[in-house]
Amino acid sequence: MHTQIQQIINRIHNSERYSDDYRQAWSDLFTAAKQHVLRTHTATKYNKSTITRDNDDLAVQILVDNWMAYDDTAFIKHSHPDDNRVADDQSCMRNIVTQKREFCNDILRELIKTTDPATRTRLWNLYDSEIRTELSSADYAIYAEFSDATQFADYAETTDFDECFNHRAYRDSIHQDPECDPDNARFIGTPPKRDLDGCITFDSRMRSNYIDKGRGACGVLNGLYTNTQPEPNFRTKQQSRLLRSALLNSDNTDDIKTGTYIKTMTAKRRANLIKNKTSQWT
Repeated sequence: MHTQIQQIINRIHNSERYSDDYRQAWSDLFTAAKQHVLRTHTATKYNKSTITRDNDDLAVQILVDNWMAYDDTAFIKHSHPDDNRVADDQSCMRNIVTQKREFCNDILRELIKTTDPATRTRLWNLYDSEIRTELSSADYAIYAEFSDATQFADYAETTDFDECFNHRAYRDSIHQDPECDPDNARFIGTPPKRDLDGCITFDSRMRSNYIDKGRGACGVLNGLYTNTQPEPNFRTKQQSRLLRSALLNSDNTDDIKTGTYIKTMTAKRRANLIKNKTSQWT
């Protein structure tokens, strides 16, 4: 990957989400992708063995997606509770507690080796001083705001019960995606309303201000109902014929309307069929 593209992607990862720098970095990335597509299309214009896409928005979006997919600078693995047993992945306070315990063990080893009374007295005093030392901590954000006036709380070492609880919480937790950017929505406006037959008429489409930008935040369900295709029909012809006959002979208007959709027909024919079936009741 080109160095300039890598630097732009690093700016995206290092900027705060939804900030001006974050949006400017994305804008620069799309500008670089558009220039790259234009250069590629121009270089292969007279090469008959290579067929490239035109310089359209879709080609730029595909290139940006490929750059972000092949970039591995933001692939930071989630910290597993058992990582400290494998690679000493510990917090700052826990690392200090570990160093303190190792230092006390070193003092005890020296006490076993030393026979001089004065040296043993100094080592015992040092050991007692380390044991009586209490560690305290504070949140870095609070300390950055209040400085020396910050109240420190005593640090409690993590027990086996805490490790077991964290391991189960990590196993059962749901890793959710980041929140959607409200200023970068994919679908804008109100969708056009459908008529009784479920069709979108020309007048309804013209009255709607619905716009699909093609990419962006799709909402909480990620465009589930907008992008999902209807399920296929696995019924045999005889099953479909029997179901359609039963629905059309029903005394419920909704069942009759559902039965008209089993076979493909025009809206006018569907309306006439519903009218004929409902007129038989009177």
